[in-house]
Amino acid sequence: MLNLKRIQQIQASHPLAKVISLASQETLKIPFYERIGDFKSAQDFVFMRQMHYHSRTLPKFIALRMSLDGDTKTMMPFYAGHIWEEAFHSNYLEEWLIQHSLITSYEELIHIYPTPQTIACVAFGNLMATSGDREAWLVAMNCGIEKCSHILFSKITPVVESLGIGHKYFSIHVEADEYHSIEGLYHVEPHSLENQRGRYLRQVAFNAISLWCGMLNSWVGVNEIPQFEESGQLLNFV
Repeated sequence: MLNLKRIQQIQASHPLAKVISLASQETLKIPFYERIGDFKSAQDFVFMRQMHYHSRTLPKFIALRMSLDGDTKTMMPFYAGHIWEEAFHSNYLEEWLIQHSLITSYEELIHIYPTPQTIACVAFGNLMATSGDREAWLVAMNCGIEKCSHILFSKITPVVESLGIGHKYFSIHVEADEYHSIEGLYHVEPHSLENQRGRYLRQVAFNAISLWCGMLNSWVGVNEIPQFEESGQLLNFV
């Protein structure tokens, strides 16, 4: 596990850290986040049933990536630790959904079909897991998706707590996801963003963040997918 000093060093020195951080912060401008401040009850969080689909598939893709990575000394413990942390999250979410009558049983979740944008975001995780490109997986899933997840739960957790419907499912992500987003860069070479490899990995991260945002927007009935400039700033919607 990385200590605080090493995390700070990575944040300060890795070429991809700054652009991924900026792009993920820019996601706060998407329509999804405009709606959260208006939520008044648990029923406003019905979209969390969609999150369950994402939550229950992520550990499977981490396991798939682990099975295809030949580095059993360093990377196997890395993936295994991530799987262990993620493995119970969908169970926590099920508990919360049932507690607040957003579902009546686990079986009900099986028949809640995910939005096309949710499927696209999850499918991208499968693509990265099977690509054979470890660094692409790390910048997409650890650095991109996990950073955006940290932002999501940092915004949602205070809201659910203020409404008296908080749960460890929410609070646990605020700390864990931020750590994962930096931890991944430790295993990615500090490629210059001026060379082909660096530019490619930056775009991989941006694609992951774009698909994540498209997924969130679809949960509130908005069909918009953000795009990013090379700096990480929000470009437009398509």
